[in-house]
Amino acid sequence: MRRSVEATAETRKSIISTAAREFRKNGEKLGLADIMGAAGLTNGAFYRHFASKEELFAESVAHALDSLGDKMEQSIAAKPDSPLATVIGVYLSCAHRDNVSGGCPLAALGSEIARAPKKVRGTLMHSYKRVVGIVAACLSTGSEEERRATAEYILASMAGLLTMSRVVCDKDESSRILEDGVRRLIQSNI
Repeated sequence: MRRSVEATAETRKSIISTAAREFRKNGEKLGLADIMGAAGLTNGAFYRHFASKEELFAESVAHALDSLGDKMEQSIAAKPDSPLATVIGVYLSCAHRDNVSGGCPLAALGSEIARAPKKVRGTLMHSYKRVVGIVAACLSTGSEEERRATAEYILASMAGLLTMSRVVCDKDESSRILEDGVRRLIQSNI
């Protein structure tokens, strides 16, 4: 009996969600068997849903970026009086630092994304632009182009600070990197 279209779509979404988590946790070199096993499926099921691992990588990173955008929007909705401080504070938090598999794919996979083929990076652009747009909407001054450029600066700074907070071994030093980053980014952009 053939699976329903809905069941097939749900399986595909489950694979993408699992891959997004596993890639952030283990890197792009992760094997298909590992991803499919984490999704509770066999390797044979993979090619019913994706043409290549590259396609899955692109879609899973886009999914992770969309999840980041959703979290940013939820945080802003909870504290609408200070949207930029809220976004920066949530992004540069110890909880985000400690949740590599559920966190920002730019911090977890940035160098791997940069080395990916143009087609893969192109797949991510809509999601990337959405996240930049969310940050830009938190800014109150400047032209649209200036707000976009500042939002990209803020996003790059946050991803770098989060990465550095994960690199250092000492938790106190790691927390200081995050706290200083929050303070400096908020001071320089409000």
